[in-house]
This record gives sequence, structure tokens and C-alpha cells, in this order.
Amino acid sequence: SAVDTVTKTKVAIKKISPFEHQTYCQRTLREIKILTRFKHENIIDIRDILRVPSIDQMKDVYIVQCLMETDLYKLLKTQRLSNDHICYFLYQILRGLKYIHSANVLHRDLKPSNLLLNTTCDLKVPWSRLFPNADLNALDLLGKMLTFNPHNRISVEDALAHPYLEQYYDPLDEPVAEEPFRIAMELDDLPKETLKRLIFDETLRFNHNDNNLPDGM
Repeated sequence: SAVDTVTKTKVAIKKISPFEHQTYCQRTLREIKILTRFKHENIIDIRDILRVPSIDQMKDVYIVQCLMETDLYKLLKTQRLSNDHICYFLYQILRGLKYIHSANVLHRDLKPSNLLLNTTCDLKVPWSRLFPNADLNALDLLGKMLTFNPHNRISVEDALAHPYLEQYYDPLDEPVAEEPFRIAMELDDLPKETLKRLIFDETLRFNHNDNNLPDGM
């Protein structure tokens, strides 16, 4: 982690080394394009991308994001969650998914280790346990969410309106994307050199007073 000298808040710095493989370049570019355009409380953001003076000097990508102290997987390993916690976490997951789906994007790796938490239990995307005394409404919602046939599976909008989440449900505070997310070109056919240039161009979206990376990077 590091401290943002402008906001005086702690941030996380994610290092990515994608330039050896075309597939890694694709994934990195896609992640950057999505996260720089998504603006939602329950989706991890990109605060900054540290930029080097030239593309030839770019060996790694350093993405600055808000600092989240732990993830749901680590939390589940150390304690059992109360029904209130499960309800609150599930609501936040669905709230984030509603925004993601409204942008015509699917999250393909939604699991506890990808669900980040801070000390106030705020959750950012992207149930691993049942208990004998589980809430009946929780079991009902879980069953509808785990229906294998997607045509019969509950939608994220209906899941948010389910009685189990009644105490948090507020359709006026569950925003959707302003427009569907699209990448103008087909990334699969691009060589990694072109993808590197596109990644470098994405760093230009951020204003920097200093083009140098922090010491040790």
C-alpha cells in the first residue's frame, strides 16, 4: 500500500507484468478499459495509473486503487458470518452486479477471494457456506440464484427486490451504467506490441504532475 499525497488516504498499488504474452496484454487492457469507465460504490475503481515517460520504458503496469483491508474468503476462514452480515454482503454484491450487467459486462470469476472488504464491511466486487439455522428467505433466494438454467434463474433486479434483502432494498440508490460498455476493436487479433501501445495510451487518461514512478518500482 501507499499514501495518496493529494487526498492523504491509503491506496493499493497493483503491479501487472503483462507484456510477455499477448493474452495477458488483452486481459490487462480490457480490465483497465472497464474499470476506468465504471463508477460505482461496490466496484473496485482505478484512481490512477502510474505512467512512464515513454512506451519503451514501460516494463510493468502500476494501477492505483482504493485500499481494501481484506476479502470475503479470508473473513470466512476466521469466523462465521451472522445472518445480518450475509444479508448486507449479498445486497452489496447484487448492487454491484446490477451495474455490471447494465453495462453489458459479465463477471466470470465471482468468488469470495475476489470480493474485497474494508473494516466497515463495505464490499467491492469481483456464499460459500450454509448453516443449519439459515434464514428461510435466504435459502429461497439462494435457490433461485443457483438455478442452472439461465432462463429460469432470478434476475439481479428481482434478487435485489427479494424479501431477504428488504431492509436494504432501495431502487433509487441502485444505479446502472449510463451506457453499455464496448471495446471498439477486436483485441484477440492484435499483436502484443499494439496492445502495449493501447495500454500506454490508457495511462494518458490520467493527469500527472510527475512522470516518475515511486522509488522501488
